[in-house]
Amino acid sequence: MDPWLLTYDGFDPAHEGLREMFTTLGNGYFATRGAVPEARADDVHHPGTYVTGCHDRPVGRPAEDEDLVTMPNWLPLTFRAEGGDWFVPGGAELLTCTHTLDMRQGTLSRLLRVRDGMGRITRLEQRRLVSMADRHLAALSATIVPENWEGTLQVRSALDGRVPEDPADGRGRLVPICAHAAHGVIELLTRVAASGVEVALAARTTLSGGRAERIVGESVEEGWVHDDRAVWVGRGEEVTVEKIVALYTSSDLAITESEASARAAVVRAGSFATLLRRHVNAWGRLWADKHLYAEDPRAQQVLNLYVFQRAQAVSPRAGRTTAEIDFSDGCWLTRSHVFAEADRRG
Repeated sequence: MDPWLLTYDGFDPAHEGLREMFTTLGNGYFATRGAVPEARADDVHHPGTYVTGCHDRPVGRPAEDEDLVTMPNWLPLTFRAEGGDWFVPGGAELLTCTHTLDMRQGTLSRLLRVRDGMGRITRLEQRRLVSMADRHLAALSATIVPENWEGTLQVRSALDGRVPEDPADGRGRLVPICAHAAHGVIELLTRVAASGVEVALAARTTLSGGRAERIVGESVEEGWVHDDRAVWVGRGEEVTVEKIVALYTSSDLAITESEASARAAVVRAGSFATLLRRHVNAWGRLWADKHLYAEDPRAQQVLNLYVFQRAQAVSPRAGRTTAEIDFSDGCWLTRSHVFAEADRRG
């Protein structure tokens, strides 16, 4: 086994929440759970993005009893074949389902093969990152291949601010302000209910491959915005979708308009390949001076995950960067030490 890769095969609803937690990606400013892009919050899936310092206190609770607010979901990306339904969890037969967290590079990959009700088999390969090189950027790449069909492929990219209500007081933590869709960029602006902090998301989606691409439509609703693209694809032909996202809040330093900052950042951001290269280089620098060892690959994998999660959680806003984490001069841990620590921390 490769101690730098954490792989999940198949789909297990009872453990999906745990998988999402362990495959969270972050950069110290914001973090996103490893939920699948086409899922909405329910009893199985828990998509969540969290920004350092964005807390809220439900009505009737003491001032010191605050917790992180779930930000709008930047992940939504799905597809459908001509005449079919949008792909959602449970909406098609899963033939292959694999998730892989690459801890050395800080990326989450997914391989999926699905068969719809008309017998059409589609392969989907995804890769995502929350940039360690630019704390305001995240990106998702998806390659879609019709294995046994040809025709029109439709892709939907969205931003979702319809965060479920807080059960403690029956109201939402986020208040929708406005949404826009124009020129291939979608934008969503919300406000944290108690603190008044504004949260802005902007996403730029591009397609490559196939023929006769066209924008089918754009839709703006309260707390939700999406655009749909359509392209004709042949059997076995690849279509690659890139979704580049910028996230800003009104509490960021030197930011006067979070919405304008998010829009400008996503417009000037490079391609997925460019962002990935910068991101991988940044992680390479982080890992360069980390010398923690275990006696076997399984123990090393647990140790790598332990360090990986903590490296992602260190906030630059706390006065230190992820590059400043002190792992001392290195150490050697036995298998029993690693698993005892993992068990103790749950």
